[in-house]
Amino acid sequence: MNEPPLDRLSGHTLRINWDTGPTKGRSYDHEFRADGTVEFRAAGTPKVVGAERPAYFALDVGPDALLMSYLSRNGFTLSVALNYADGTCAAIASNEKMLSPATGTFTVIA
Repeated sequence: MNEPPLDRLSGHTLRINWDTGPTKGRSYDHEFRADGTVEFRAAGTPKVVGAERPAYFALDVGPDALLMSYLSRNGFTLSVALNYADGTCAAIASNEKMLSPATGTFTVIA
């Protein structure tokens, strides 16, 4: 029997284009898997065998808004608020020493 999706991200890939913050001008694809993990990579680059797939958390915070967060093995947590009504996002990348805010746009590409 197929398990229901964990959330509205499960089974989808988002392309996030950063307009501000430490990754300003760059785009990243985030593939949210049905097992509750996310694979992320620079937009348009091929998948890497054995790529990092941390667990992610997602929570609907309104009819058109979602909060997503994951901790990568390099010690950074990325927390992103996604506004589906206008395709914008706001994020905080953090570790034990710093907080880096960022804003951008996103598109569901798969």
